[in-house]
Amino acid sequence: MNSKFLTVALIDQALVSLSNFLLTLFLARVLHPQEFGLYVFSFTSLVLCIGLMNSIVSMPLTMIGASSDKNEWKEILSNSTLVFLLTGVFLSITFLLISLFLAEEPYKDNGVALRVLSIIVVPYIGQEYTRRILLTKQKVYFALFCDFLTCGSRLAAIPVMSLWDLASHDFVIYLLGATSLAGMIAGTYWIRFPFTCMVNRLSKVNLIRIWRVAKWTFADWVPFVVYGQLYIYIVTFTLGNQANSVLGVCRNFIAPVMVLEMGLTSYLVPANRLIFNDHGANRTISSILKVFFIITFPVASYLIAVSIFASELMGMLFTAYLDYSYAVIYFSIGMFVNYAFAPAQIFLLSALKPKTIFYARVIAATLTIFFCYPLVKLFGINGALYCFIFSHFIMCLAVYYFVFKYFQKQSERNITLKGMASFFLRILTHGWLRLTSIK
Repeated sequence: MNSKFLTVALIDQALVSLSNFLLTLFLARVLHPQEFGLYVFSFTSLVLCIGLMNSIVSMPLTMIGASSDKNEWKEILSNSTLVFLLTGVFLSITFLLISLFLAEEPYKDNGVALRVLSIIVVPYIGQEYTRRILLTKQKVYFALFCDFLTCGSRLAAIPVMSLWDLASHDFVIYLLGATSLAGMIAGTYWIRFPFTCMVNRLSKVNLIRIWRVAKWTFADWVPFVVYGQLYIYIVTFTLGNQANSVLGVCRNFIAPVMVLEMGLTSYLVPANRLIFNDHGANRTISSILKVFFIITFPVASYLIAVSIFASELMGMLFTAYLDYSYAVIYFSIGMFVNYAFAPAQIFLLSALKPKTIFYARVIAATLTIFFCYPLVKLFGINGALYCFIFSHFIMCLAVYYFVFKYFQKQSERNITLKGMASFFLRILTHGWLRLTSIK
């Protein structure tokens, strides 16, 4: 793995994280909680759209195309682009249709927000699609340039909105769409793909190859929405947008870690797919764990710091939400659990085992469905926080179980509770060493 490329990829992801953090911070300070809660609803929906696009387009492209030759890559890219365009049209129409059912109070504002999203969703996911293509071919400098254009424009808009009092939900959503369009155009240029020949490269064989992976990555995305984001929508339609604004403010403190993990996944999956092909499973998981061992201490330090000083930070940045500063602690705990199982998840994707991640998420999603709504109804916002930690903890246990099962199958050993616990602790505490005991 090229350490220089990894460094640039992390810088790229840090830029994305910084822009989202500062934009959310600004909006939480200037918008009424009701309108800011509406922005949290809309932004969460856009994040889910990116997740859907990644599951049926980007991840299959990464997993199949990372080790392909030049001609095969162009054919796979052509077919993936067709799937991307169909996905974008589907999402736009879906937002419009759902908005029709939210035309009356008390959800009228949410319906209007969805109509706005239907306009900008294609360029928004398009920027991420071109970025994933560049990362798959390890053109990280070009990906950094595109994100600098997109995120830099958003950061530059913050003082403009402040000076002319332009901040509103609709204005910011259109801003996200316009800046994403600029990044998508730049990314398309750097890919240098002859789109005029795309139709000639479409083939049933490659579409089937994409589908064989996409059906599992998509099936994996559905329970991810349930266990990872369901609480946002339950709060929105149970407690209202104003309650949702509390979750948005507190979640913003852990956003840097969340985006860091997404960036690592974007880069490490294609890079370790090549390592898996050339050197096998042991070398792959060792490579992944070395990276996580290096960055675990700063990640843990950051989460501990924002938890300890949650009240001070909330009082300094978001005075209106000071009474809910304790929620930052809950989000920090849940985020560290989420971060802890990222190495195992990246390994399973690199080993072309998306089915196992699907099974793990189904387990977490099923339990979340049973517990999340009752928790929110009984405990309000606190119930959503309990659900956030619970669902990520179940997911962590399930993912590491399947990784252990994979190595147990390779070594033809019987799985034991003691062996699973030993393997789990080895990953968390000694990830920088090769797992020489598993051959």
